[in-house]
Amino acid sequence: MVKIKLKDITSKRPDVVSGLKAHSPEISVVKIYEYGPVRFIHSFQDDTQMLSISRSKDKVSQADWILGIQQIMKLELVEAIISVRPSGVVIIREKPDHLPRTAH
Repeated sequence: MVKIKLKDITSKRPDVVSGLKAHSPEISVVKIYEYGPVRFIHSFQDDTQMLSISRSKDKVSQADWILGIQQIMKLELVEAIISVRPSGVVIIREKPDHLPRTAH
């Protein structure tokens, strides 16, 4: 796998960080990355993590969410639960330990 250089823009978006923490006080860490037109918002609470992926113009691609799972979350694909909101934003959550980690 080729390592892609993501740009950490967390310090440039304190509004997003404070908004997420105000909405979900249990979130302990928020990091925001960009790769071209793709934005990744990575958050942690307790011992779980979540990643939100959006694009400025097009739909989020499979390559975008694979990059997010493997490079940002440091997970294997079978360790993630992926959902897509009506807006096109992809939400990826780490599977809880009680769920089987198998590919479907």
